[in-house]
Amino acid sequence: MDRTYTGSYGRLKVLNQEFFSDEFIISLMDKNADEVLQTLSAGPYKEDIDSSSAFASGLRLAEVAINRHLIKKNRLAIQAPPPASRKFLEAYFSKWDIENVKTVISAKFLGHDLRETEDFILSFRDVPSGIFGGRMGKEEFRSLMSLGSVEAVVESISRFPFGVRAMQTLDQYRKTNDPSVLFTAMDNFYLEDVLSSLKFFNGDEGAVRRYFRDLVDLKNMLLVMKARELGLNIEMIIPNVLPGGFVSVDRLEEIFRIGSSEEAIRKASDALSVQNPDSSGSLTDFELASENAIYMRSIDSITGSAPSLSSIFAFILKSEREREHLRIAILGKSAGISRERLIKLIGAKGG
Repeated sequence: MDRTYTGSYGRLKVLNQEFFSDEFIISLMDKNADEVLQTLSAGPYKEDIDSSSAFASGLRLAEVAINRHLIKKNRLAIQAPPPASRKFLEAYFSKWDIENVKTVISAKFLGHDLRETEDFILSFRDVPSGIFGGRMGKEEFRSLMSLGSVEAVVESISRFPFGVRAMQTLDQYRKTNDPSVLFTAMDNFYLEDVLSSLKFFNGDEGAVRRYFRDLVDLKNMLLVMKARELGLNIEMIIPNVLPGGFVSVDRLEEIFRIGSSEEAIRKASDALSVQNPDSSGSLTDFELASENAIYMRSIDSITGSAPSLSSIFAFILKSEREREHLRIAILGKSAGISRERLIKLIGAKGG
């Protein structure tokens, strides 16, 4: 065992005991904003709520505190591994940079303004749209937000590896006026980068690698399923299939050519070893069920018992899952989503 893991592993192991159960999170659906804040303040979110109360209130304060709490946990996690394995976590956390860049590009595309606070990018409605959890600094994002167009943003981020990939699709964006081609390029680079940076440091990282290979399969399957819905040609899709997954290109093509959406989703679920929640043919439910299945079959083996990169990564996954569940329970109700649907969403994301 690498002794450099031991101290940080102990700190994260203590924090593991603070995670909320899904039953507790679901109970928040029955509370108003003041009761939610009071409940969260009685636990590990107290400092986050106190620190954010000067510029937010009500449900917005709850959202800011939830995001802020995740940032703190991410910062603890990035300090945990020894230098040899830190590159993987840096690659993983770059997803927040990519999500923030996508937020900036979307705002430019739609003609909306953005601004930033200490920890977040705020939308034109002053809602936290992105969190500063990656490798790019606030000054860099402030510079991006001051630019006048999507093209200018893409050209500016070309100094980063994921920006180089986006830059390669800039001509396609100009032809289609569709920013999703830029987003797909960055997302694809991200998964490739994470897999390439995941080395065997302690000998038990195989479960983490399988987790990301499952994510590659899910991304490829969603690419194929969405292409079916749009009536695209399979020859246009295959070059965009990411390598590194378990599902072959031949299997993807077979599923693409199935006539019925319900049957295609059933076959896709079989290929991903996912239990389809219903037979409605809903691609959204398929995606949520797949995310849930990947998480549930991965988390125990990733957590392990010995101090390792895997145990640190498990802490990160649990932190992200709690944030998503809290946001669903607290913000979903205010958005008018039914309790039944919210519970299903929490279950579908790992309940």
